[in-house]
Amino acid sequence: MHGGNQMAKAVYRVMGTFSASHKMPGHSKCENLHGHNYTVEVFMTQPVLEESTLQVDLTELKASVREIIETFDHTHLNDILDFPSCEQIALSIIAQLHETGIYPSSVRVWETPVQWVEIYPE
Repeated sequence: MHGGNQMAKAVYRVMGTFSASHKMPGHSKCENLHGHNYTVEVFMTQPVLEESTLQVDLTELKASVREIIETFDHTHLNDILDFPSCEQIALSIIAQLHETGIYPSSVRVWETPVQWVEIYPE
């Protein structure tokens, strides 16, 4: 690195997948029972100094994310969430991560290979 102890920013990412069904009440196309193969990405952003050691243990982060998304796998999301949208899935994951002391910079939930929602917690 250049510039003495100038800070840089590192972005860490772990991924996981789950399959689940849901119905979207009030949505003309999606109010019928259907399912998706979801992909979840959890991002953490940390400043990094030249002297920095390991900032985020990706193995531990991946294990925590895996444990949370396994609670969604092969379920009917309407039984878990009041409104099972990608936004609500991401918010639920963020809340569960916070309970374990993990504070992601964002969580992205892919419903299909071409559409996703990313939530940035405040």
